Amino acid sequence: MILTPWSDFPVWENQRTADLEELGGRESHLHLSDLIHQMKVARGDKVGPIPGDQDRMRMQEGFIWESALEYMIGGMSLDDAIELAFKRYMLAVRSDVCTQLRLEKDGIRMTPDGYNEKDGELESYKCTRKSLRRAVEDFPNNFWDWFVQERSYAYALGVDTVTWIVLFQGGDYSKGMGTGPRAMQCTATFTPEELVENWREVLAEKEAMSV
Repeated sequence: MILTPWSDFPVWENQRTADLEELGGRESHLHLSDLIHQMKVARGDKVGPIPGDQDRMRMQEGFIWESALEYMIGGMSLDDAIELAFKRYMLAVRSDVCTQLRLEKDGIRMTPDGYNEKDGELESYKCTRKSLRRAVEDFPNNFWDWFVQERSYAYALGVDTVTWIVLFQGGDYSKGMGTGPRAMQCTATFTPEELVENWREVLAEKEAMSV
């Protein structure tokens, strides 16, 4: 398996409101937040980015949280609501290159988050409270279930590459409390042997469940 280093997902180029509208659409109108920003400047409040934060990530997290609240009002748990809101955001910003698929192989149904048909690569959108440090140190073992999932999709689809785009809500815990959220991406390319062995294990689990 070939695994790329983690890198920032360019949130600053993919800003969306809670309604999934591009922020650029507000430029021709005066918005209340613009006025409040100027009021803060006049009072001498700190208005710049927090040192070490990913550019515009906290703003985007605020919009994602607005969507999550709607799901929670509908009865969804906090973690499920935030994960769904992030997936909704990612499907909007990646709609130009990715489509959702419904797969079935050996009687097992699968629904990948996104498939980049042009490049023949899967995309997976995740949201986690686990530290980014765990992914940097040992991604395959600390997030093994994600690998089982994406290897299965890849095997069923006949491709070998997946890119994870992950919202690490707590950032990197090793840098202390209050670390800002980070949206990061990482790409894995699997060998045919890895894909076959992974699917063998999935089928073995299926057989065990049917006993």
